[in-house]
Amino acid sequence: MGLAENDPEFEFQIQQIKKCLVNKGILLLALPNPFYFKNVVRRIGAGAELTLDLLKGLQSRHEDFAHRTTRKIKSSNLLIDFAFLEMDETAKQWLNAEYAKSEDGKKAVLRRLKSNLGAEIYLYRLTDVDAPQIRIQANILKPLGGVNDVRIHEPLQALATYAGVVSRASGREKPIQTYSNRLNKIFIFHRPILTTDRGLKMIQRLREEDYLIITEFDDHYSPWPAIEENKFLNFIGCHAVQTTTEPLADLFKPFNPEVGVFPNQ
Repeated sequence: MGLAENDPEFEFQIQQIKKCLVNKGILLLALPNPFYFKNVVRRIGAGAELTLDLLKGLQSRHEDFAHRTTRKIKSSNLLIDFAFLEMDETAKQWLNAEYAKSEDGKKAVLRRLKSNLGAEIYLYRLTDVDAPQIRIQANILKPLGGVNDVRIHEPLQALATYAGVVSRASGREKPIQTYSNRLNKIFIFHRPILTTDRGLKMIQRLREEDYLIITEFDDHYSPWPAIEENKFLNFIGCHAVQTTTEPLADLFKPFNPEVGVFPNQ
């Protein structure tokens, strides 16, 4: 759907469409971005200078726009579980040109406004306020032979189609995502080798952030002696283990009784 945020029918239309949602479904809300660079250039005139004061004014107005939009959505008993901005190539070229000729003060404001000047549409995914909110982060191996796809990427993409579920998969060095305590949080280690120094610190941090911790392991651990050397922290340090077959489940149960079997699909 596409609505203008300052449309007096905004909340009424959301409420009407919300009635069509079944089983806590998902509502996609597309809002035209009044701060898209072409709209800004049109208003100030082609060739006019983007002064520092003008940029600061745009930033202030954008923050007000974002707050009012969020309030209107919440007043309809909906939650924003995902927001997406995509910068097009024309916007990138325009921003790069503006950035190149700007002084440091303007560059700093342009950096803060970058995604908002570059996206023609704000795309929100909305769910009913009663839908459970789940955030899933997976710590994955370097992509290898489709293993990541079938065990991590495709399952997480499927889960993310459920209302309230947002998933993220990233490499070993990416930081842990922090979320509000009102959210249900799951962290998946993909075929890790957790050590009693670095791995234990990460587990402790995840517990502090109130994550449910899962180890995804679909192989015998013997090819990696470090797993046994670190007292099987891979399995005893998490809340549960997921694997592919019953024999592997039996292998891991002495270290952790909470094992789920999910065959490759």
